[in-house]
Amino acid sequence: MESEDCNFVYFGKNSSYKQLIGIFFVSLYQKYHINMKKLLSLLLGVLGFASCCNAQQDSIKTVSATKFAQIIQADTVVVVDVRTTEEYNAGHIEGARNIDVLEDSFQAEAVAALPKDKTVAVYCRSGKRSLKAAGILAKAGYHVINLRGGWLEWTEAKH
Repeated sequence: MESEDCNFVYFGKNSSYKQLIGIFFVSLYQKYHINMKKLLSLLLGVLGFASCCNAQQDSIKTVSATKFAQIIQADTVVVVDVRTTEEYNAGHIEGARNIDVLEDSFQAEAVAALPKDKTVAVYCRSGKRSLKAAGILAKAGYHVINLRGGWLEWTEAKH
């Protein structure tokens, strides 16, 4: 292959996936002469899906126990413990509401109890269940802060 046949441009490690997808589709068009309308439809579909996934990720921020402690001081934040009632009763962050993410009614309970104009700060024992809860809440339109390491990190940091 001669060098003029290679039209791939490397943007570097900070390139967005959208740039890389665009390059991929342009090279498909150049190499295989795919119908431009079909190519454009496919490109828009892929970008729409990617943007949707990114929007949810942008609604969730995972932070350390120290940062979480600072964030939950604001009046615009609601703290939610997503562990079981038994775990919550054994110890929880002061002022936290308990809504168990493992219950089928989690989303309905959360939407009924949590105002959408406030940030929701979630935690569990280790961070796994709270990340699941954060995904559900972000899909429902909430801006979510997740405590990395959960209750274990919180108590280890002596908050």
